[in-house]
Amino acid sequence: MIVRYLYIMTMSRLRTYVVLLAVTLIPALLQGQIERRTFSDVRVLEESSAGLTLEYTPVYERVDTVREDGKMYLHMCFRSMSDPLSAGAGLPDLRNRAILTVLPGQTGNVVTVLASDFETIPGFECVPVPSFVPRSPRYPAGRKYEERRDLRSGFSPATIVSLDVPFEYGGVPAVCLRITPVQYDAATHTLRKYTRIVVHIDFGPVEAAVRAGTDVAWVNNSVVNPTSAHKWLQPRRLLSKIAAQNSVLSSGTWIKVEVKEDGMYKIDAKLLKAAGVDASTVGSLQNVRVFGGTGRTIASDLAADYLPDLAELSVQRVDANANGVFDEGDYVVSFGRGSRWWTDTGVPDDFVHHVNPYSNSNYYFVRIGNAASAAREMSVVVRNETPAQKIDRTVGKVVFHEEKSNYGLTGLKWVSAVMNSSDKRTIANKLNGYVAGTPVVYKYEMLARCVTQSTFTLEETGAPLSTLYQMPMFGWDPNESAYANIASDRISVVPSLSDKWSSLRVTFRADGGVGEGWISWIEILYQQQLAAMNDELLFTAPYGGAVAEFSLTGFSGNAVNVFDVTDPVETKRLTVIPDQILGSLAFRDSLRSREVKWYWAGTAAKYRQPVSVQQIPNTNVRGGTNGADFIILTHKEFKDQALRLKAFKESRPGGNALATMVVDVDTLY
Repeated sequence: MIVRYLYIMTMSRLRTYVVLLAVTLIPALLQGQIERRTFSDVRVLEESSAGLTLEYTPVYERVDTVREDGKMYLHMCFRSMSDPLSAGAGLPDLRNRAILTVLPGQTGNVVTVLASDFETIPGFECVPVPSFVPRSPRYPAGRKYEERRDLRSGFSPATIVSLDVPFEYGGVPAVCLRITPVQYDAATHTLRKYTRIVVHIDFGPVEAAVRAGTDVAWVNNSVVNPTSAHKWLQPRRLLSKIAAQNSVLSSGTWIKVEVKEDGMYKIDAKLLKAAGVDASTVGSLQNVRVFGGTGRTIASDLAADYLPDLAELSVQRVDANANGVFDEGDYVVSFGRGSRWWTDTGVPDDFVHHVNPYSNSNYYFVRIGNAASAAREMSVVVRNETPAQKIDRTVGKVVFHEEKSNYGLTGLKWVSAVMNSSDKRTIANKLNGYVAGTPVVYKYEMLARCVTQSTFTLEETGAPLSTLYQMPMFGWDPNESAYANIASDRISVVPSLSDKWSSLRVTFRADGGVGEGWISWIEILYQQQLAAMNDELLFTAPYGGAVAEFSLTGFSGNAVNVFDVTDPVETKRLTVIPDQILGSLAFRDSLRSREVKWYWAGTAAKYRQPVSVQQIPNTNVRGGTNGADFIILTHKEFKDQALRLKAFKESRPGGNALATMVVDVDTLY
């Protein structure tokens, strides 16, 4: 179907979305990387699909001096060093070498140091990162150099290599590898000057779709590993016509259900009645079938892979009187995903959260009536093998992601309400099942918009946690496209919690008192006991490769169901091993070496009901053979007006008529 125009009619104010057609990178990273001489100090030793080994030989050019208040500071300068404002005021000004590297995927990449050579320089007074002050005779450049008094002994930074957060550049995953060839011990005034550093990056899994445009010359000039990059690059797939095929929505009676949270959902006579369907007319239990998509955000790239039609989900059919007919008391159970979810990064026990920017709900479709194909049923997994390991813990996951402010006005990134200088936010979360004495990982991303340096200080239950320093925005203008500086960090500590409650206080401060800050998100990962909360538990299994036995506790009784919900389309029932202790049980399953499995366990009373239900008309947009020049997407309240517009478009004189199609938005997925 070829569409020339798309017209949308809505009945309420919607978020505005802008397609971003450009990719912006940090100028300091790409400056000077137009020519291959950028990597004259870097030599690739080994390059394969599994990883990259390179040798960095710093080229030291000079030692700068800074005098202030009768004291002389020294700064070791080397070729292609980074911007001086990457650390907070008062900390040693230790620059790094940024190396752009192409990856096979954005997850699971790990960097390590294989070898290094260095010399030690005693009596070195390292220049601190300056703070920005008003220009004056004493500070003509507007910079004040003053060491912080709370610096600890030991060489800083503790790790001389790191990977930034991966991003997409030119259609492929990329990352900035940062190598810091100098370390400084403020307590002993000792500089460690590296002359050679060999690092290795272990690559994570290859992403399913790595595409680039036709012009990939930038690879040869901008990245350190162009040979591997060209192996991963694939030509961008061109859009092509496909044969028309009728949608599953084109026939039968359909009910659209709305879900907001992950869980097992029940389709019963009460739900059908709410949608205007008489349960007594359904007939066989096999006539109730559930369809849906992946529950994830649809890619904005039209050439990306997509679900051609709704997929039928495997379900469990509960027939209370075993007569095969859909009666009162009978129901169908399937797993439903909300609009927020977690994925593993490829690193053991590490996860990141995702938020659908377009909707706070996910939708599934229930078909009532006979069908030519057999209905799908959940398979039952039985594992009698001796388990290789026993598991009674999981990774607990908590996220704070407040969607109050629309960053950049794109509609795609939402952050917290604005914080002014000295504002504090306290974020409280119960870490259900937290195993006392084990480390908790705090990951966070913050935004700051001010002309001076700013900080975000985090405290956990009154104890200092970390401080994130943000660079100033020079030439600040409210209409700038670079709306704010974004920085992220992570820290692992063993906190002192009261009744397993995390009380995280975030304080934003801007030097000079003028500026704005936002909390983008905060993730908390911790060791969680496999204990039910209110008779249900959604949890993940670690990487494996063999059969494992899971031990669960905390249920009110022993009538507990366990499902493998890793893939909602292929949800499976797991055989429960009962325990003599009330509320305790076990089950066995085969784990995978590089894939995290998800499970839901709970009583039948914890099966959820959808937030809303409605019967929808049949639709067959994907099966249309006549095509359309103009498509109108409309809510049913505007159906009459849409049909009037359709008649007008199709009756335009002088060969200007447009074949028009009207589509109810409730039938889209």
